[in-house]
Amino acid sequence: MMSGSWGLAAATSNWVGRGRIAATTSQNIRIPGVGRPGKERGDENIVAWPELKRAGILNWLCDDPCERRYWTNIFDQLVEGRINTWDYQWLFAMWCQNGLSVVPSENLVSNIGFGPDATHTRSDNLMARLPTKDVWEIRHPSFVVRHKEADKYEFDYAFGGRKLRGVYGALRVIRRFLRSKQGSCVLLM
Repeated sequence: MMSGSWGLAAATSNWVGRGRIAATTSQNIRIPGVGRPGKERGDENIVAWPELKRAGILNWLCDDPCERRYWTNIFDQLVEGRINTWDYQWLFAMWCQNGLSVVPSENLVSNIGFGPDATHTRSDNLMARLPTKDVWEIRHPSFVVRHKEADKYEFDYAFGGRKLRGVYGALRVIRRFLRSKQGSCVLLM
């Protein structure tokens, strides 16, 4: 998949702009400038998720346990009908086909679909109304492979991975403490 959005990793990283390549590749999605996928392109209701979850697909796709928990929660909510969106289904379909996104080194489109009148993204965010640049020269990378560092950076900063790791880490410490005090009365204030 190719999109016009350069993604958070490209916006703040040193491997794209300083590397002077036209784009990097990612297993994550870049939505601005890309229309809703047709039903023929993927599993709109992600009916395959329960089976793929049991098979451990996220163990293969996500090295980070925190990221696996995040996407498991997202896909579980989609199956249960608790999230009204289409982009996660696109990501799911892309992952099922071992697809990659091409991420340009410059932002080519600006997403203006944020704000109180928006369908889904009612609050402003870092990706709202990014400045755009023209493409004057296209320089292609020598090879196409997933850029794991870019994906990790994107998860950490666009999807809140750093904060989630902090929360999960704190919960692990509390859980260990409570297990060590099993059988005794512990009062938490």
